[in-house]
Amino acid sequence: MGADYAVLVINLDQSPERMERTKAAFSRSPVPLRRIPGVYGGYIPSAACRALTGGASRKGTLGTFLAHVAAWEAVVASEFGHSLIVEDDAAPIMDLPARVADFGIPAGFDLCFVNERMQPDILPPHHIIAPITSLLSWPADKNAPGGDGYMLSKPGAAKLLELVAQDGFGGDVDWRLVGYSIGPDDLDRLSPDSTAAAVLQNIPRQSAGRLTAYVLTPPVIRAANTESIRRAADQDLPTPREIPMEVLGGKIVQTMIEGREVSFYVQDETDLIQREHAQGRFYEREELDLIRSHFTGGCFIDVGAHIGNHTVYAAKYLNPSRVICIEPNPRAIEILSLNVRLNGLDSIVDRRYLGIGLSSAPGLGKLHEPQQNNSGAMQIVAGEGDVRLAAGDDLFHVENPAFLKIDVEGMEMEVLRGFERLIARCSPIIFIEVDDRNRSVFDQWREGYSYSVAGTYRRYQGNENFLITRTTKRIARREDLSDTNIHRQHIPAVRQDL
Repeated sequence: MGADYAVLVINLDQSPERMERTKAAFSRSPVPLRRIPGVYGGYIPSAACRALTGGASRKGTLGTFLAHVAAWEAVVASEFGHSLIVEDDAAPIMDLPARVADFGIPAGFDLCFVNERMQPDILPPHHIIAPITSLLSWPADKNAPGGDGYMLSKPGAAKLLELVAQDGFGGDVDWRLVGYSIGPDDLDRLSPDSTAAAVLQNIPRQSAGRLTAYVLTPPVIRAANTESIRRAADQDLPTPREIPMEVLGGKIVQTMIEGREVSFYVQDETDLIQREHAQGRFYEREELDLIRSHFTGGCFIDVGAHIGNHTVYAAKYLNPSRVICIEPNPRAIEILSLNVRLNGLDSIVDRRYLGIGLSSAPGLGKLHEPQQNNSGAMQIVAGEGDVRLAAGDDLFHVENPAFLKIDVEGMEMEVLRGFERLIARCSPIIFIEVDDRNRSVFDQWREGYSYSVAGTYRRYQGNENFLITRTTKRIARREDLSDTNIHRQHIPAVRQDL
């Protein structure tokens, strides 16, 4: 079954190299790519700009607006019921699914923002939210919602064309899309001192909320590190060598491993893992070799990434399409982020989920460190605290990872229960540390999901690492395993109270 939507790329004739770059970025996604010629603002006569915008826009801003209007017309004329509209300074964060339904957007939508810039400042517990939720979480001075990635239906495109014919072409198309996506009552909820309130007050109230619109979280489109078709992209973080290590109280260790330069940031040489890094070695090399012998490519999810030992190794040596790291410990996150940047891995390592812990269901927890000199043994105690917990299925609703690495200090069964739908969908290879006290339950889970043991490694007393692979696509029925107490009783559904 082929794709049921197309990607429409807005691209100026003056920038063919950007279109080629965009084609390469989307080459792994099974979706047709179509170019929408951009409108170069410098070619627009000043009189036309004043007439179309009432003097409210610069030529570049108007050119971008008109290019999006051309894209909306293309959506209406397309053989597809939906199209994903992107600007040529955007790139996919993941391999896109072939079907619109796989994004999990509610049926009957007009528009859904799927880009990074429309995300709320705090990742919500569900993957579909109302646009006003994002706006209310933003700082008052945020002025870049971004029209660089949104899914649009044919009826939604028709509504947009009707609305701009009525309201004109003044202002940024980004804010116009937002204004049409939130209701008149929502406008009153915005802080009067915010940029959003100031900009959106120019949209006629009778036009507000005309679209049935959502925001997809986490996003699937982000702005690339290139000059926008209308303005410069956001400033990137400083390069690793610009980070003042003396302020952080650590050092950088540079070494050669298998002919490649590797850098480790070491803050505490008494720590079990950082001690290995200080010697220019990866920690748990035998376990890494076991992973390497079975990983054949695709997306690698590192659950319990800690300071990035497995993340950096996978990104540098296993040739994955992407590495997604998940880690709730703020001290570890700081070092992990430095290790990613020191090794030049920003383009392949996805750090959107740092600060989140995985469990079987949404909730809260607190961190507990039972061992001195081993920050990797940090545990999460569920029930109360300031650490956000989420089920993997609620975060990765369209992701199809080839490999899951799970090291969560005794919470492995909760994490597996939270990945039920993902495991049923794509049967990833799993490398998992299992506490001895969880062994019998793990074996029941493994047999119920038709996984077999392909390799093991015991480094410490009290737990053992298992590499397991799916032997068949058959999934055990829930009722067959009801007495084993290894399944969640309820799978969270997407909230309807948007």
